[in-house]
Amino acid sequence: MRAGSTSSSTPKSAPNRIASFVRAFVAGVSFFGTAFGVCPHASAGEAANASGNAFRSVVASAHPATLGSRVVASAHPATLGSRVAASAHPATLGSRVANSARPAGLRSRVDATLARHADGERISAWLACLPEDSLERDAAEWILAWLPLSDLAALDLPLLREHVEVAAESYRDAPWRDELPRDLWLHFVVPHRVSQEPAQAWRRAFREELLPRIQGYDTMEEAALAVNRWCREQATFKSTSGRDQGPLTTVARGIGRCEEEMILTISALRAAGIPARSCATPYWSFTDNNHAWVEAWADGRWWYLGGCEPDRCLNRAWFTGAASRTGFVRSVGYGEFDPSPEPLYRAEDGSTIINSTRVYTDPIRVTASLAGSWADSTDLEIHVNVLNFGSLRSVARVRSGDTIELGPGEYAFTAGDGETLLLQVAGGRSGDEVQVILDDSDRYDLTASPGFWLRYPESDARPVRDLDLVAETEQKRMERNIATRESDRSRLRTPTEAERVQLDGLPEGERKRLETVFEKPFPRISTLFALLGEYPEGDAHVALLDFLEMADDKDLLELDLTGIRSHIDHALEVRKRFALAMPDSIFSEGILACRIEREPGGPWRESLPLLPAEGDAWSALRSMLAAWVARTDTEDETFFGAPLDPSQTWKLGVGTERDVKVGFVGLLRRNGIPARYRHGTVEAWIDGWYGVDPVSGTVAGDDASAEGEGGSGYVEIAITRDGEPYGQAESYRDFNVSRPRDGWLESPWWDPVLGRQEWDSGTFILCSANRVPGGSIFGRLRSFEIRPGETTHVEIPIDIEAGWDPGDAFVSGVDPDQLRSALGEAGLPAVDDALTFVFEPGEPAVRMIEALGRVKDRLAASNVPVRCVLVVDGEVSHEPERTAASVPAELRDALREQGFAIAAHLSRATLVSLSPSSAVAPVVLLELEGDVHYLRAGFDTSVDGGLQLALDLAGQ
Repeated sequence: MRAGSTSSSTPKSAPNRIASFVRAFVAGVSFFGTAFGVCPHASAGEAANASGNAFRSVVASAHPATLGSRVVASAHPATLGSRVAASAHPATLGSRVANSARPAGLRSRVDATLARHADGERISAWLACLPEDSLERDAAEWILAWLPLSDLAALDLPLLREHVEVAAESYRDAPWRDELPRDLWLHFVVPHRVSQEPAQAWRRAFREELLPRIQGYDTMEEAALAVNRWCREQATFKSTSGRDQGPLTTVARGIGRCEEEMILTISALRAAGIPARSCATPYWSFTDNNHAWVEAWADGRWWYLGGCEPDRCLNRAWFTGAASRTGFVRSVGYGEFDPSPEPLYRAEDGSTIINSTRVYTDPIRVTASLAGSWADSTDLEIHVNVLNFGSLRSVARVRSGDTIELGPGEYAFTAGDGETLLLQVAGGRSGDEVQVILDDSDRYDLTASPGFWLRYPESDARPVRDLDLVAETEQKRMERNIATRESDRSRLRTPTEAERVQLDGLPEGERKRLETVFEKPFPRISTLFALLGEYPEGDAHVALLDFLEMADDKDLLELDLTGIRSHIDHALEVRKRFALAMPDSIFSEGILACRIEREPGGPWRESLPLLPAEGDAWSALRSMLAAWVARTDTEDETFFGAPLDPSQTWKLGVGTERDVKVGFVGLLRRNGIPARYRHGTVEAWIDGWYGVDPVSGTVAGDDASAEGEGGSGYVEIAITRDGEPYGQAESYRDFNVSRPRDGWLESPWWDPVLGRQEWDSGTFILCSANRVPGGSIFGRLRSFEIRPGETTHVEIPIDIEAGWDPGDAFVSGVDPDQLRSALGEAGLPAVDDALTFVFEPGEPAVRMIEALGRVKDRLAASNVPVRCVLVVDGEVSHEPERTAASVPAELRDALREQGFAIAAHLSRATLVSLSPSSAVAPVVLLELEGDVHYLRAGFDTSVDGGLQLALDLAGQ
């Protein structure tokens, strides 16, 4: 098992080193000034000395201007992936020869990358000095061959060298080198990125911290578990904004959503020389939301684990049961290659995607094809859809005649040409062979909106692997380090006594605004007070407050003092450039704000030109548009790589369509014309908002001033139940709005609400969705059109039609009397009316607390209190002080945000005794007038919908 004493392998100073790293990182020390010669082929150790070898100094090298991300939910479903299993993976995976031939065309891809790379000349000179067939040469060429667009600007020579040389070092020095095929190292250790996070200098910093942690272990599995414990010391789960933060930012912040925890853990595993890749279900089928996790290769096979969620062994995680019920799971590798013997889903756009559904569950096999008048539509694909977040969402796509493996259950198979939508519901049980043939008889009536069910089984999870490979001393050390890290962050983010006095001396309104800003993840609270001293009064002071309020939850981590000053000073400089009658709100939104869409946070204004102000604002707008169109071109979006910020698009002269549009917004803001990016379109403000297309070079209605001439109108959305308006309907749960595409629905992250609202012109589809306890869901679709300046009313029912009988669906998984008895023994008094939530620490609890928050007002209106019961290992305490102290920080935040509190403790042994499933928690119990109206066990982010139904049936 273990060789020697592993409990002493971690230096006691590790938490302090981490704290030093955080302080250095937020200081924004630049790494990119390191000088390199014409032929800089030094050893990895020499390169590390040249760039700063200590963890804190290397992490500080990630300059904030290089940070950025894209949202997981916005990535096309076909690009997400995973493979996870309790079953053993074939030991032959990756067993190709050690020095396999390079794929055909790899060198030409590298040459093409270097020809347009911003640092191509220096990289070419360095690459020419690397010996043929060396690890460094293979690694460098693999990274460069598939380099995403954003890294043409962000991944310069010093950063590329670090990733290449440390990856080679990790392979040469790995105790498991003889067990690790070189192809696996190339595909799953070498890559410098995991998803859409920014390129950062994480590899050497992480490796030097992790080497002492993995020494002394005989197996790669134990080493991988140790790496994940280290990751948990750095960060834990909390919902964040959609764009991905880099692993260094996650460490500095201490929190991240599931994809960001995944990115951190995969980066750490790769730094330790352990192959790792991303795993995901694009959308759960039985509940709303999605999930991403980690797959690691150890001891001859692939395993799964939750990022920053350490357990006693691999293939043991809270999502095991949930993954066995989902529709499609994918794993993703950097670059295009043959993943045999794993089943290839797609290899395109610089990524290899594997259909890993079989690893989780016993799938169905579906062969889908087009027939009738659609039979010759060879360019069309058939989409596999689930209902999630209130809309129909594609999780996979196949060509006509192809076969795909899916989880048991039903799916909406769709195809079409943009005007016509074919839709057929089909599915089956494990092992079924299913034929789906779409033809004209499957035309969905987008006017009559017929309802359709998607049903899913409530099957038990596959058995969870139960093996304890973690010593108690290691677990306790992790807990101590977590507490130390949280304490270090708290000190950095707590005002000093002098700063508190300064804050208390401000006018009440301003103080409240700043206290709201303090809740954002600013790494050093003292930085805010330094800014207040630099902008003490006048327009600059107001601009500072507005800027800080508008910044998203990652901007203030990615921007240092210099970057914030740059945005504010440049915005004030151009505010009156065209003498526009610009309200303060337009200035703040359209010029001052640093956030445009999901581009990296950085001081992008500094690198954009201040173009000549030719005539009035209209003339300047057209002149800038012409200059932008002449300079930029568009490319297709790929899975890997962050979006470009405006300065990167200007520098490269190329970007995705979204990059080009976001970049033009930045150019207009830099030059004093208010601009914004809304729903995929650019709008500039002169005397109102006007549509501008920086791809085609057109301005909509440049001589008009009437409301709506810029291309928008209004929609009035109504949801009905039993023929009456249903005011309780919530977007992203009960309904959503999508755009029709060729046979699938695009669902941008807009915020539709009930009632009248401004909306872009065009054709859209309103979807209603009603998920019942157990996960099955009923939906409808209805199209509507928005015309400029007009208001369109669209209405859709949310009633459930035949096909579902409530029966015992509201009570399942746990015996009510046994649960009530256990809660009483835990010290929770019996009451007639209450909602009781029993949970363990972790992401399921955090997400379900958020869902319960969506129904708390209705519960309060019926005088139904919410009681939270924390499940603990070992002895149960009834002392309030010990109860409060036992709640992890991420849970304290989630509970505080919803106004909930811990009412009691329940031992895990007691909870497990109530059900044959070890994954019984979380549990939700609703009692009204002494009767049980809802009792469900297991992970369910749609629990609020089930509770709403239960309250409806109870007349509450």
